[in-house]
Amino acid sequence: MSKDMIKIKVHGLKELDRALNKLDLDLRKKASREAGRKAMEPVMKEIKSNTPVDSGRLKDTVRLSATNAPSRLKKYSKKASMIASANVGMKSKDITKTATHAIHLEYGTKNMAPQPFIRKAFTNPKQKATIMRFRKELKKSITKFAHRQAKRKIK
Repeated sequence: MSKDMIKIKVHGLKELDRALNKLDLDLRKKASREAGRKAMEPVMKEIKSNTPVDSGRLKDTVRLSATNAPSRLKKYSKKASMIASANVGMKSKDITKTATHAIHLEYGTKNMAPQPFIRKAFTNPKQKATIMRFRKELKKSITKFAHRQAKRKIK
């Protein structure tokens, strides 16, 4: 794990956790991923707006992801149940959508000063509400998927 990775622990979600655990496993996973994506959406928009533009290829590579994959979760924490992340410059099958210079812009090189645009989005005071947004979105997702589960049981 990178020393610069931003890691956030959320406490005080016991009621939501109990409600989430009442859902079937597939719905539980969908609910947490949906909440993670929605909570990170403003961060992704901030990254896109801060991204330096030369050819525009870098801005096109900004992606948001949320996963429950056990292989990814065990890399970060034994207690993690979902990871939401924003990725920039990731390789794509489409070579025109690959921008490998994101890391050089973010941290600089010996010939270039850093132009941090990713970390800036996470440390922006507006983005400090991401955790509260996650709680709100998780509550909505649990309610939505609890209704879906109830419909399943009726059938």
